[in-house]
Amino acid sequence: MLVASGLPMALWSRGGLLLHASAVLSPDSGTAIAIAGPSGAGKSLVLHRLVHDGMLSLADDSLWLRATQAGFSGSGLPGGGYVGSSADRSRQFVGFDAEQCRDAAPLGAVVFLTAPADSSSLRPLHGQAAMAAVLRHRHRQTAMRLL
Repeated sequence: MLVASGLPMALWSRGGLLLHASAVLSPDSGTAIAIAGPSGAGKSLVLHRLVHDGMLSLADDSLWLRATQAGFSGSGLPGGGYVGSSADRSRQFVGFDAEQCRDAAPLGAVVFLTAPADSSSLRPLHGQAAMAAVLRHRHRQTAMRLL
């Protein structure tokens, strides 16, 4: 409950943009890649696979973006995430070692997942389409109104 609702509300109160996204950091480039999408699209699964392949975890489920002079910087809870089982729809927390995590990084790109394991329809987004996609993936958009 704290991570799913309390953390997003606390971050909203600080300003910035909170995305329903996971994020990894490329050790080579030093920039983060956000992985956004609806619940069940596979964000956490992609995060875990990328960390297993040498990327660093920056966030799972909630990515807080804030504007800097150089662009956007992202941060979140990098310690692990919930990975689901398609067989029985259960989710289990899988943690990362401290050396596999980072607290914050400049944002280099955002990837939007539209369906689980769907990579056949990759396409770049620009301009209005890119901004609309980012805004559709804001984290729990109505929680502050409910309060």
